[in-house]
Amino acid sequence: MGMRYGPHSLKTVFIQYLLWLVAATVGLVVITLVLLGILVNSGLMLKADYMEQWINRHTEQISGSQKVTRELFPEGIDYAVYDRTTRDFLYGSIKQSKGQEIMEAVLNGKWYSGGFLGLSLGAEYYKVIARQGEFCIVVYPIAMQYPSVFLRKHLPPLEWISLLIFILTLLAAIIMISSWFGRKISRNLKHLQKSAEQIQNGKLDFSVTYSGIQEIDSVLHSFDRMRYELKDSLERQWRIEQAGKEQTSALAHDIKTPLTVIRGNAELIAELNPLDEAKEYTGYILKSTAQIERYVQLLIDASRSEDAGTAQMQAVNMEEFLIEIERQTEALAAPKQLRMEFVKKDSPHHFTADSELLQRAIINLLANAVDYSPAGGTIRFSVESVNGKLRFSVADQGPGFTAEQLVKAKEPFYIGDASRSGQHYGLGLSIASSIAGRHGGTLEIRNFTNTGGGEAIIEFPLSTTT
Repeated sequence: MGMRYGPHSLKTVFIQYLLWLVAATVGLVVITLVLLGILVNSGLMLKADYMEQWINRHTEQISGSQKVTRELFPEGIDYAVYDRTTRDFLYGSIKQSKGQEIMEAVLNGKWYSGGFLGLSLGAEYYKVIARQGEFCIVVYPIAMQYPSVFLRKHLPPLEWISLLIFILTLLAAIIMISSWFGRKISRNLKHLQKSAEQIQNGKLDFSVTYSGIQEIDSVLHSFDRMRYELKDSLERQWRIEQAGKEQTSALAHDIKTPLTVIRGNAELIAELNPLDEAKEYTGYILKSTAQIERYVQLLIDASRSEDAGTAQMQAVNMEEFLIEIERQTEALAAPKQLRMEFVKKDSPHHFTADSELLQRAIINLLANAVDYSPAGGTIRFSVESVNGKLRFSVADQGPGFTAEQLVKAKEPFYIGDASRSGQHYGLGLSIASSIAGRHGGTLEIRNFTNTGGGEAIIEFPLSTTT
């Protein structure tokens, strides 16, 4: 159970992430510069100062020409001619408004304008060339140029294209690096998620897999300790409950022995003593003994229901199953002279169930119906298959369920009020509901509109066998 930290903390992981981003950025800058250098050295592109060098070589030609014309300059260079005295714009390859702006910039000591983010990208540089009675300002970029005039005219500068490619490539690198680190952290967090799900589902017999990140491993270690403590607590609780149930069951069985002796002796006294008064007293003893025996049997049934575990499913013959139900029901109904109505509709010849458990559940429902039925009333027991499910229904002519009972009647030891008269110990419906659940089904209670009494329905998926 020792705590095992991984070699990295989350801080280290994020530092690694930043270092990867910095390395990717620097690498892309170097690659871009190297590629541009290769383009220039191979003659596929002209150097960034190509225009400036061209102007320096042709300054005398521009200064001594009779008139400055467009034909004197290569594509990409503009010019403006001004009067030397008045500094008025005379003519050029640019508009007069822009020519005035250039003049003002030069007079203010500026030899360039524009630029992107303080770089030379998109900037225009100025060079003043003196002429007779006038001067010419040449406007040119300092940027790599295409050797082809056509490309120079129709394509944006290579620096802009390079910048766009650099940004797109950098974004792609950031996405890839972020995705890789995201998957790495996600994989580590899955260890945490898996441990939480195991504990949530009650599966405590598992080993924690550590992630290699200190903070996550610290939480995983806490989960492991919680798993261990929870498992130990549940096992202790289970042992205590088992001991309590075993003691209850043993005590219940032990109580049956003296009760049998008491009942036998009371019956013997009643037979040997013909006095009416003695028979009355022994009748009280027998009645109370029968009541105690029923309490004991309920405790035994409850203990068996909790310990039953998974139902032992097997093929059950419907006819034989119902015959046994009818036999036991008639014995229950006889003291109150109740009439039993048995209805069988679309039921299979065989079905799959735990016969003993299911009989116990149905007899509990019938016993409740007997308790709550008025003397001479009718209890309706029906079995049918509905939408691929087998349904057993018990309905009585008692007072029905109250709104509170419809919600709580299936809870263990719930008794409720006296609106449904009779001997109600709060276990019959609970036991029946537990057994229905072990068959993958449910127990539903409601008020039966035909009789006004209560109705209990056990329903579970039908699996027939030949």
